Amino acid sequence: MTYQVVNSQQQMLDMIEQCQQSSARYLDTEFVRERSLFPQFGLLQVSDGATTWLLDPLAVEDLSPLWAWLQQPAPLTIFHAFGEDLELLWHEGQIQFGNILDTQVAASMLGWGAGMGFAALVERVCQVELDKSHSRTNWLKRPLSDEQLQYAADDVRYLIPVAQALIAELKDKGLYDACLSECARLALRKERDLAKRYLDVKNGWQLTPQQLAVLRELAAWRYQRAEAKDMALSFVIKDLALVALAKYQPDSMTRLKQLKELSPIEVRIHGSKLLKLIADAKQIDQCDWPDRIYRVVDIPSYKSRSKSLMTLCQQLADDAGVPVASYASKRQINEVLMWQWQGCEESNLPVLLQSWRATVGADAIRQWLQDNTAS
Repeated sequence: MTYQVVNSQQQMLDMIEQCQQSSARYLDTEFVRERSLFPQFGLLQVSDGATTWLLDPLAVEDLSPLWAWLQQPAPLTIFHAFGEDLELLWHEGQIQFGNILDTQVAASMLGWGAGMGFAALVERVCQVELDKSHSRTNWLKRPLSDEQLQYAADDVRYLIPVAQALIAELKDKGLYDACLSECARLALRKERDLAKRYLDVKNGWQLTPQQLAVLRELAAWRYQRAEAKDMALSFVIKDLALVALAKYQPDSMTRLKQLKELSPIEVRIHGSKLLKLIADAKQIDQCDWPDRIYRVVDIPSYKSRSKSLMTLCQQLADDAGVPVASYASKRQINEVLMWQWQGCEESNLPVLLQSWRATVGADAIRQWLQDNTAS
């Protein structure tokens, strides 16, 4: 299969028109992300199963028809390991996929292996060893060489037989709908509320509610700064420094410089702003402080309860014919335990009590929760 380079508006429209007739579209993206907050869009690979296109987003003036097409629920959209691809497309075009399949998720659900790389899947299905020598290409540099373009094209060229093999086995084992449901859940993009950015800061659980109020203001400022400059969060100021600032709350440049977690360059660039943010945050009324952050290890008898619930999930996964890693991760076990400890709000169900997992084992898990009440 050869490829067509798309570097004009009309070529893009022609590509979209041809793809409208297909029952599936196979996608991949290439980007650069080293110091930036968001992936920098370098290339979009598209196939309808017969033709492969390499769309150059740096050359096409208006991508809005592309975003409108990608937003359509049909046809089925297929990626491999779509996490960063979806982040890029969400940032660039606010694309929210629903009818979507991730071949990495499908392979895991079938027991082929958790977190399988694309090269391993291609070798298993096609007996072809992919050339990965261009994986560190600067996809923003122009012109791209023929070898780089072929490398990019191969990512969707071989995605077709891989996806077809996986879909056939999923349907044969009665897991196709469950896989689509799982992929749709993982594909859902949500914009984190700016006031909740502090929850992403590591070790925030060490802080009191008053200190968390300070951290909340610092984390919101950091994200806004990173967004405006398109800088990775850690290049604005590191998590360790944010926690130290919220904990010790320096009120002068001298005390600010005494914090070992804060580098001299961070003090020089942001010192005055940080002091003002801290001073303002200290005035926040107690009724507006965030709740303390609890960890799952704080749950009474956490280890034994976690082990017991995982044993149940292993049985449920076996009954459903899926690997336990696809049915219940440690994180999802923890989510159930924390949900119970915090009051079992039905408006905020954990993943194990939703969608295809609910069909498999919701009754059994709810019974386990009744029999194992958190104190």
